[in-house]
Amino acid sequence: MPPTNYRYELRQADAIAATGHITLDEPVEIGDEIRIGRKHGIVRQLGPRLADGEFRLVIELSATPTR
Repeated sequence: MPPTNYRYELRQADAIAATGHITLDEPVEIGDEIRIGRKHGIVRQLGPRLADGEFRLVIELSATPTR
């Protein structure tokens, strides 16, 4: 399966902490744990394919800071 491109939002409570783009070898599903850089969270939303071909991905950051 080819890699999947995502446009992500990292959210903490109701605030957007960061946004960016990521390419993953395996598709993700709601509820999956994911790490982006030093941030760790849970996939909360997956959106439809956007005009640029990426999928929207919303990740709720863990309350516990990562090292």
